[in-house]
Amino acid sequence: MVGRLDVGVRAAPRRARLDGVKSEGDELLARLAEHPFDRALRLVYADWLLDQGDPRGEVIALSMKEDLSLTQRRRVQRLTEQHAAAWLGPLVTVADIGACRWEGGFLDVLAVGAPTPGSWPGVVGDPRLATVRGLLFSVLSDPLPVAPFLAHPVLRHVSHLQVGVALLEAVARAPLAFVPRSLALISWGTFGRELSSLAGAEALKRTPRIELITSEFINAIVAGEVRSAVLEHRLGLRHFEEIRLVARFGVLEGAAAWLLRGNDARRVETELPQLTRWGVDYGDVHFTLARAADRFDRLEVDLSGPDRSLGLGARLALAASVVPLLAPARLSEVDVRLPPGARISQSERDTLRTAVRRLGTVGTFHLGDASALP
Repeated sequence: MVGRLDVGVRAAPRRARLDGVKSEGDELLARLAEHPFDRALRLVYADWLLDQGDPRGEVIALSMKEDLSLTQRRRVQRLTEQHAAAWLGPLVTVADIGACRWEGGFLDVLAVGAPTPGSWPGVVGDPRLATVRGLLFSVLSDPLPVAPFLAHPVLRHVSHLQVGVALLEAVARAPLAFVPRSLALISWGTFGRELSSLAGAEALKRTPRIELITSEFINAIVAGEVRSAVLEHRLGLRHFEEIRLVARFGVLEGAAAWLLRGNDARRVETELPQLTRWGVDYGDVHFTLARAADRFDRLEVDLSGPDRSLGLGARLALAASVVPLLAPARLSEVDVRLPPGARISQSERDTLRTAVRRLGTVGTFHLGDASALP
């Protein structure tokens, strides 16, 4: 257990109470809502929480340290899982608790569950939202009571927004308190209606990245249907610099078909001229084609994300299976990114190197921090 903090900053003498604030904890939360990433203020709040016997204070204090031991990291994770519902406060009425994410004792991703419409007035402007950078709505989220919630400035730090078609249509008509760097659209189909609604969403015209999350089983046919929808609604997509397909279910050939873009490869390059990245997320592996000039000829294979369903060995094998299917792209460079500190065997290195060599056109191959010709 971490004792009281000695950080050179103590809680300031009590100021006049803010309107509606009934306790010192509420006042500190209100101050954090104004300056949510102020390190000193976070430590003052942690100190106050420790005085109350709240384990969140320990999590905040531990998270401020630069190098945590494995035991300390596990304790932070365990305490967060045990107490997340209590730390959400009123937000628990709208949250999918298990899908929310915390960073250093503060809410980082709010996943909205299935709240009743009457829940929203009680969470609009809640100070706990000030640290939220990811806001995830399900495909079934009711748009009617959400507009005041999305417009409140406490959400100004949101950088990733996930919505279904119903909420997207509401967003198209309502102001947002934030400009997301990334937009995720959820669909049970191939995005015809979703992309049509996106064309009128003025609040999203400065968002550079879009993810298309589908529950369809991705094969070559479905990949072609989604690609056709993208081209059909290209006028509403011309401000996006990156388009990604997120495949929850599918086959290797489906992921490769999306990356290769079939007979539409030249159309994608010419009719979406601002597009510099075209990718697919498949089986915990992120494949991205990048272009510097007029052709997508560089492949990034990102294995560095957190394990969700596949361990590193399985992700390496998946990458080695998909890469040879991309020979028609005539790639000149392949960059495989590993998790920080990851170690792979020589046989795994050789498997990836062989997969890249089979492309026949690659001049530069990066594997983790190493660089070598395939």
